[in-house]
Amino acid sequence: MKNKLLYQITEFDCVPICIINSLIYFYKREEIDVNILKYIWNFSLDLDNDGTSKNSIKKIINFLNNNLSKTKFEVKEQNEVNLINIIKCLNNNGVVILRTYLEDGHYILITNYNTKYILAFDPYKLSKESFNNYVKDSDKIYYNRKINYKRFIDSSKKNFSLGPLKERFAIFVSM
Repeated sequence: MKNKLLYQITEFDCVPICIINSLIYFYKREEIDVNILKYIWNFSLDLDNDGTSKNSIKKIINFLNNNLSKTKFEVKEQNEVNLINIIKCLNNNGVVILRTYLEDGHYILITNYNTKYILAFDPYKLSKESFNNYVKDSDKIYYNRKINYKRFIDSSKKNFSLGPLKERFAIFVSM
C-alpha cells in the first residue's frame, strides 16, 4: 500500500518531508525501512530555526544511495538545475526535490508536468489567498501546485521559481 504525501509539521522541515515524500512516491509502505526514516530525521534540521543545510542534505543522499537499491539520488547545483534537466528526469519516471522560494528558501517535490504547468507537491499548506495567475492550487494525490512555466523559469527569488543560477540546488531521484 502506498501512503499519501506528507505536509510539514513545522515551519522548517520541508527538506526531510520532501525526501520522505520521494520515498513514498516510489515505495510501498512495507518497503520503507524505519532505519532510513530515522537517519533522515537525525541528520535534518541542523540549522535550528532555519531548516537543513546542503551539507546535511548531501550526507542524507549519500546514505540513501548506499542503502536503497531501487532508487538513485543525485544532487545537482547551479546550471545543472534547469527546465531541460528537470523534464528529462520526469520523462524517465523520476521526481525532483527542488530548492525554490516561498518568501525564503523552500523545498518542493516536482512530480510531473504538462503543456502549461510544472506539477509539484508543496509540503507547506498555503491559504487560498496565496495563489495567483502563476501558481494554482490542486488537490491531486501527487501534486498540489501547478506552477506556470514563466514563473518557474524565473531567475529571481519569486515564490516557486528556479531562482538565481548561483543558488540553484536540487536532488534528482530516479528508479
